[in-house]
Amino acid sequence: MIKLRERAETLGVVLFFKDTNTNNLKDYYRQCRQTGALDTGVHFFVTPEGAIETDRSIESIAGWNLPDNEVSIYVLVQTSTGKPSDSQSYVLTRLIADLQKKYKDLKTIERTE
Repeated sequence: MIKLRERAETLGVVLFFKDTNTNNLKDYYRQCRQTGALDTGVHFFVTPEGAIETDRSIESIAGWNLPDNEVSIYVLVQTSTGKPSDSQSYVLTRLIADLQKKYKDLKTIERTE
């Protein structure tokens, strides 16, 4: 098992809206590995149905290729429209509220690909 470096500080949570052409973390992980990545680089993967799947430890840095990876928690939201579904919006609201309990003054940043 790979031991990833832990973040020294946490400034934000990045909601990364992306169409991965997959519906679950296992398939997205396989897709990433086929392109040479060690893993997905994100902490959480939100399925189209709104299920939250955990990939990295919440304390670890995000993937090397992601902006602000050393100070952010990354949540990949699988979407083909560039915005979350109602189910995804509901779980994201709850996830962010839980993260804000642990990390005070946490900023939320939205990115699309």
